[in-house]
Amino acid sequence: MLDISLAASLFVALPKNMHVVLVGDADQLPSVGPGNVLYDLIQSQAVPHIALEHIYRQGKGSSISTLAQAINAGNLPADFQTNQPDRSTFLTTADQVPRAITQVLQAAVKKGFTSDQVQVLAPMYKTPAGVIALNQIAQDLFNPVEPGQRTLQQGDTIFRLGDKVLQLENDSERDIYNGDMGQVIAIHYKKDPGVAADSLVVDFDGQEVWYTTKTLNQLTLAYATTIHKAQGNEFKLVILVLTGQFKIMLNQNLVYTAITRAKESLVMVGDYGAYEYAATHPVPDRQTRLQEFLTGGDADSKKPTLAHLKNQGDSAVSRQPVGQDTATDSVSSEADHEVESQSMQTGDQPSTDGLAEPQATYQAPADTAGAHKSEATPVTPDEEIDAGMLTTASFDRAMADPMVGMDGISPYDFMPTSE
Repeated sequence: MLDISLAASLFVALPKNMHVVLVGDADQLPSVGPGNVLYDLIQSQAVPHIALEHIYRQGKGSSISTLAQAINAGNLPADFQTNQPDRSTFLTTADQVPRAITQVLQAAVKKGFTSDQVQVLAPMYKTPAGVIALNQIAQDLFNPVEPGQRTLQQGDTIFRLGDKVLQLENDSERDIYNGDMGQVIAIHYKKDPGVAADSLVVDFDGQEVWYTTKTLNQLTLAYATTIHKAQGNEFKLVILVLTGQFKIMLNQNLVYTAITRAKESLVMVGDYGAYEYAATHPVPDRQTRLQEFLTGGDADSKKPTLAHLKNQGDSAVSRQPVGQDTATDSVSSEADHEVESQSMQTGDQPSTDGLAEPQATYQAPADTAGAHKSEATPVTPDEEIDAGMLTTASFDRAMADPMVGMDGISPYDFMPTSE
């Protein structure tokens, strides 16, 4: 999902006469970075949008889609603990999750599921029910150690020939990106003829990419991933793990996103309280202002511009309340064609007002006699720095004053006074 910065860069780069169509699901997890772009575009009603309600990922009558709809409405269905043909529930405590996952994966292997058809999902990496521990369990079941099998170690991870792996960062030069999944198809040792360093080769959907020990930190095992990493993908069988240890991460968007990754089968492992908590707690609202910008309701439109602050001097800066700056977004803890309640934005390119840095111009107010009005006063980056303003230019030149706007303010101003 696009964050506000990436969306701004995209729209600024597009020609003004170009039409833009955004496809995505606003009920899924918002971007890792600041903003909630798709949701704000829909809620603003500033651009036309169409809700796609026909489900294509799951078949007609799927209980997975029914479960997802119930969670989107803020509750667990009455039959949550009743096993269905396409979904089942394995309730257990957090410390018993490893054993439960082992049993579920063993059953999947016996039924003929392969590692690329099965995806284990959890909200976080650590704890016995986290991604790291679950990856180790799944690796031993799907790709057990065999005599003479080649391996290559990076940190605490031992990669084996045939492992399912995940790319962790963007590498545009090699055309591989964060979230890409592949399989280890070769491991070479420095002692091998014609090999300069230990390395392994990963097949990403037909594209072979080499990794040496210097770049191996870009990879991790992918039998289990976080729900954020799985966004945009689909799998024949999804095994979802939720426990109370993940409470800080649990919300409707998270569990909805996880459940809708399952194409045919879903197994939910963990404790009932964790699933109930997630289903009844919406994702925390992000303090964005994109809706206000799109509808012309900018709450900060009366704030002084940079030029105004320059003309008024340092006293104007010091009078601006602490914490009332131009920050527009709060950061939370990652646009594909998904299953339910998807929205399509169509029409001309939206206005990017408020996404780029505001122009530093200001029309001074009339004097008390009403004799004249001053012309707009442009402000250069050098003048901004000289005036002690906290701007992009001051940061770029490492000249930002950490005490800007703090004239006449002391810690005692923020302490309660005794009666």
